[in-house]
Order: sequence, then C-alpha cells, then structure tokens
Amino acid sequence: MRLYPLITLLALGCSGGEPVDSGDSAGGDTDTDTDTDTDTDTDTDTDTDTDTDTDTDTDTDPANLGFDVVGDFEGTTLSLTWLDASTLGTEDLAFGDVLLSTDVFAARVEVTAPTPDASELIEIDPEYAPGMMVAFYVPTLTRAGAYLGVGAVWPIHISGEIPADFVAHGAAAGWNALTPGADGQEFGDEMAVPLPVNLGQMLDITLGGTMASDPDGLRLVLLSGISLGGAGPDPLHDSHASTEWEIPVSGEPPADHFYELDFLEMEGALEIPFVYTDSDESGGYTSGDSLVNAACVSGTPVGLLWMPSPTDLTVAFGLVMQGGATGWNAILMGGPGGVLDEAARTSLVIDEGCVLGGP
Repeated sequence: MRLYPLITLLALGCSGGEPVDSGDSAGGDTDTDTDTDTDTDTDTDTDTDTDTDTDTDTDTDPANLGFDVVGDFEGTTLSLTWLDASTLGTEDLAFGDVLLSTDVFAARVEVTAPTPDASELIEIDPEYAPGMMVAFYVPTLTRAGAYLGVGAVWPIHISGEIPADFVAHGAAAGWNALTPGADGQEFGDEMAVPLPVNLGQMLDITLGGTMASDPDGLRLVLLSGISLGGAGPDPLHDSHASTEWEIPVSGEPPADHFYELDFLEMEGALEIPFVYTDSDESGGYTSGDSLVNAACVSGTPVGLLWMPSPTDLTVAFGLVMQGGATGWNAILMGGPGGVLDEAARTSLVIDEGCVLGGP
C-alpha cells in the first residue's frame, strides 16, 4: 500500500450550571380581633420554583492523541509541528507552524489536537486517492529551546474520501499515527505514539581499526578540522601508530575546537584521524608535520563530529533520520554520508587508498 513516496532522509471541561432558584415563599396574614371573631387567614402559598439547569457545557473535547515519552522528560515541552510532506527527500525540507505545545510532567501525555487549518491539508495522491486530504505533523521534545527528541511516528490528520486499502490498513477520518518507511507505511494507534528522548548526548566514543602499512616511524593523531587550514588547537589524541589502533574520546571538546561547519550551518567540532610523519621529531603533531593517510570505510574517510543540541528542527529531524545523536558521532566525510554504528566505527582501515582532500 502506498500513501506517498515518503523518503527517509540522509537521511500532537468546562462545566456550567444555572444556580438553583429556591422560589418565593409568602406567609401568614393573621388578623386577630378582640371580639371573639378570630379570622385566622393563613395563606400558605408556598411557591417553590426549583429551576435546576443541569446543562453541562463541556468545551474540552476528549483527548484524541496520546504519547508515550521515553527517557528524561523533566523540564521538556512536547510540540506538534506541521511538515510539508511534498518536501520530503529534497534539499528544501520545510516545516510550518506549531499546532500545539504542552509541558511534559509524566511519561504519558494525552492531548486534544484541533482540526488542522485547510492550508495544511495536502491532496497527497491525486491519482490513487483523489480527494483524500492529509496533514502531517512531527512530534518533538524541547528543553530551553534545544531539541531533545524527534518522533519517528507521526500524527497525521485525514479527511475526505479514504480508499478502501487505507481503511483496511487502519486509516480513518481524523487523527491517525503513521510510521513512514522506504518499504511502505504503517498505521498505528494514535493514542500510543512513541516519543523517545533520542537526541541525548553521546559523551564517550571510540574509533578503531587496522593499519595496512608498516607503522614504524608514524604517529596517530585525532586532528581538529581547523588544523587542516594551518595552525590549530591541540589534538584530542596523539600516539605512536600501530597495526591495530584505537582512539578513545570522552567528554565535550575544548572551546577552541568549535567552528562554523558549513554542512550543518551551525557551530560544532570536527576531528579527523590521520597517521602522520613527525618531521620535526617533536614527539607530537605540529603544523609542519606531514599528514600521510586518513581512516576509511570502503575508501571513504571518516570524521568524528561533536554535535551540539540543535535548536533548528530541520537539523534535529535529519540527525534522527540518520540514526545520529548529539554529542559525538562518527560520520562518513564523502560519498553518501551518514552516521556509523559501533561496529563500523571500530573497523576502520588506514591504508594508501584513504586520502582526505584539503579543507
């Protein structure tokens, strides 16, 4: 079943009643005459008009979306932001207005989402599903303006004519939960949308692998990208090279390692593993030493990227779709790009075919 050619990127009572009117009570008119003629006219006209208006006007509709937050949600805000689905898979991914926001106080969050504005509804497939209008929303968690979580299951609102195939797979008019994927889409329970804190910082990471050539006389360095243009900050790692090697890194890099990264359009730190010749025999890397080879996966050089918590949803969305995190990520610096898992980043190869160009 197809809903849309979604492409995974490189990548959410007031009750009122009338007051009781207790009525109007008129009492005894007693006229006592000293003549034995006692006219006791007791007019007991008790008109009890009990007008109880139990018209309960509940302005708050029942919850129509539910989220299961996983991770450290303290101090976070859950938001639903409109996604222009026609821009998926392009370089111009576009988000729009925030439909709703609510502070998170528990792992279970239920909200009453309003009906989307007509401007956010897209006829998603005029050929297969003419007249079916869909609005896509991405759920997020933020804290102090930074994104800590981006959901991979999206609340979507459907209206209009829904083809039988969609209905058979769980689609219905109103709110739905969609899991997009390259092999198709799945509709799930809109009251059980998972929303993990998936942009937490990775503080510790290790690069490792093998060296094909003789390491004698060579050193291994994790060099700041700043140093590729000349003098730079002190390396995070510098040691004798060996046929089997590891570079462990822990914690946030020093402030002088941060610079504007064009491919992120934000500041970060990019560190690159190299073997080099200690030309000046200083016992450590200096700008006069000669870089020999980088570390690669199938001929593509690898870098170590420190990613600050993003404040831009496009950056956060792309990072999650790639399986990345904030903090340290091992990335491919060429080819298709992407983030390396633990197995790949500890099986790197340093050889003559692994060469990185200038900055």
